[in-house]
Amino acid sequence: MKIIYAGEKFNNTKFSIFLSGPTPRKKSVKSWRPKFIEELEKQGFKGSVFAPENRVLGSPYNFDTQIPWEVKGLNKANLVIFWIPRKLDTMPAFTTNIEFGEFMHSEKLIVGFPPDSVNNRYIGKRCQMHDIPLYNNIQEMVAHICKEELKVINSCHKCGGLGETESNGRVYKCFDCNGCGYINKKKV
Repeated sequence: MKIIYAGEKFNNTKFSIFLSGPTPRKKSVKSWRPKFIEELEKQGFKGSVFAPENRVLGSPYNFDTQIPWEVKGLNKANLVIFWIPRKLDTMPAFTTNIEFGEFMHSEKLIVGFPPDSVNNRYIGKRCQMHDIPLYNNIQEMVAHICKEELKVINSCHKCGGLGETESNGRVYKCFDCNGCGYINKKKV
């Protein structure tokens, strides 16, 4: 797994996610992203993680470079992950609302928020309306992300189809195009 923090150069990888959601604005407020990244590592995520926080947590942002970096990362990522532990006094997630609206129809969202977060009812309803995966815990959400990563990493090399099966650990038979070939076991 490779973590690309705010302002750092994006790498070329077969699979990447952008960790969207509220970012603490005070040093006294803990970020949720380290715990999320730890769970990704625990469950075997191999791709790139675009984390819109500075590598040194709590260091100041450059507003003029942060926004273009985020827009580029959101568009580049295979999946945009929204974990929204919204607390109005510490992490109001106003930018999160805008980003969710921008990508709601992109078919690349996975959304979650803990049961004690506030003012996420509208986002939850829109997820239901558009069949966007919605979770209330990080572990289940990360399991879904890892399954999506495997679909892309092991997709059919002929048609890109997702309906493959391993017959002997090295070869796939694609359900979409009926083609077969070698499974890509390269590390991401």
